[in-house]
Amino acid sequence: MLTKCIQVLIILIATVSRAPNLLSAVQPIDELPDRSYVSLGDINLGAFFAITEYSRESLCVERMRFPLLLQYVEAVVYAVNEINQNPSLLPNITLGYVILDDCVKQSAATAQAVRFLPRFQNTVDCYSGHIHFDDEGNMMGKYVVNQILPDSPIKQVPVRIIDTASPKMLTKVNSISWKFVEPLQDVFPPNAILPTPPFPLEDKDTPVSVCSRLCGVGEYKIQKELPCCWECPCLPCPIFKWPEAKTNLTTCKDIIPDYPIFTDTVVIFETCTSCLGIFIAVGVFMAYVYYREARIIKAASRELSFLQLFAILLGYITMLVYVAPPTQVMCGIAYWLFCFSFDLLYAPLLVKAIRIYRIFSSAAKGTRGLKLVSPLSQVVISCIVVMGQVIISILVSGLEKPTAILTQPVRSEAFVELSCDFTLPGLASFLAYNLTLVLLCSIFAFKTRKLPDNFNESRFMSMCVATTLVIWLAFIPTFLTSSRQYLKTLLLTLALLLNHSVALVFLFLSKLYAVIYLENQVQDPAANARTNGILRIQSRTEHASNNSINVHASADCPQSQI
Repeated sequence: MLTKCIQVLIILIATVSRAPNLLSAVQPIDELPDRSYVSLGDINLGAFFAITEYSRESLCVERMRFPLLLQYVEAVVYAVNEINQNPSLLPNITLGYVILDDCVKQSAATAQAVRFLPRFQNTVDCYSGHIHFDDEGNMMGKYVVNQILPDSPIKQVPVRIIDTASPKMLTKVNSISWKFVEPLQDVFPPNAILPTPPFPLEDKDTPVSVCSRLCGVGEYKIQKELPCCWECPCLPCPIFKWPEAKTNLTTCKDIIPDYPIFTDTVVIFETCTSCLGIFIAVGVFMAYVYYREARIIKAASRELSFLQLFAILLGYITMLVYVAPPTQVMCGIAYWLFCFSFDLLYAPLLVKAIRIYRIFSSAAKGTRGLKLVSPLSQVVISCIVVMGQVIISILVSGLEKPTAILTQPVRSEAFVELSCDFTLPGLASFLAYNLTLVLLCSIFAFKTRKLPDNFNESRFMSMCVATTLVIWLAFIPTFLTSSRQYLKTLLLTLALLLNHSVALVFLFLSKLYAVIYLENQVQDPAANARTNGILRIQSRTEHASNNSINVHASADCPQSQI
């Protein structure tokens, strides 16, 4: 028995021979576990023994696991007491001991012992070899990773062996089993392509533990109330560019701009209507040349009518320019043709309205010798009015030149438009000038509403300008609130088509109808009685202009002829 105690004592002394007063370096005595055997001295010996046994019912029970280990404890206590009682063995030195019961298993005791040793040196000699520690105090060696399986009974299966000398070298013992894992929440949508098989898992499947799934192609992170462990940041592409799918959305490419092409349905419609309008306008122009000596056409001022026909023809040609691919040159041409065609239509119309008002007003007052009523003077006045629009357009174009621009109405859509930008000042100046002409025409047409029954020129002028006002009142708010450029272009061309078509019908086709079908009809006596006043007016104003007689010579025509 004494020999065995001496052997245990030699082992313990060899363990702590290079670490005196070990207990004071670890923890005070009042922090030791309850199951401990302590006697302090100048040199304290430490030992760990699994004296009691672990069971499922209790973490620590009062049942001896190995009675032999208790004898080891008694041997240590006995040996220390014998040495202390014999001064000749260790003179002036008193031995002590700290013996702990790990209560679970021997591996736990080893782990506790390792906590003491790295405080003093990296290598500790023991009876079975050397214990190595790294710079952080972790013991070097091999670790066995076990998996606890909740099977019946509970199993402990080794799955990996890790050597701290080569941490990247893992020895696979058994595969990790996942068949007992249950998902808390499926973070993938039902139609997503899962990186792993769906639950329930088989033994060969590895679950994915994420707080949110990775962003897929064409997706970006939307942060909800609870923040996650990561997010998917996306850098927006510059304007007019879109992520490239071939590079997995890591680069941007230019968006091909969209502009009117001749295969579009709208472009085909505008082209056909424009060509039809050109054909009709040319036909009316030829008919006016053919019937230029007719009294109705002469009374309506042939020269001003030819200017208006040219403006209508120019408007239909402008529609073809609008459907052409936008360029810097084409946008400038479209803007000038648009403004010039409107102004060339309404400037002669205003001069006509003022001329009719002056002639009949002077006749009613008995005034003779009117000035500026000859055809040449009327054309000159019309050109002066048109030059006002030209000067305004030149000034506006110098400040903000019409140009072809790219627009992307919605940044989240791969849609870019190439269109002509006429600028807001350019459109505002055009509308203000031409609507002023239309309003003045309306005023003078209203003033001449009480003319004789057979002079309907002012009546057709009133219907023309009233329809024009309705068209533009509907066009302006729709144009300003539209976000798509192709809609704005469509609105401009439709306004142009309706406006010039209305003028063509009311101002020209009605006169051609009267010339062709009513000029040679026999007039009734009632019509003559109602037009005698006009003949008298004509005789008083005959000297004012040779062509002023044309305005009143229509008295020979039947009622509602002009």
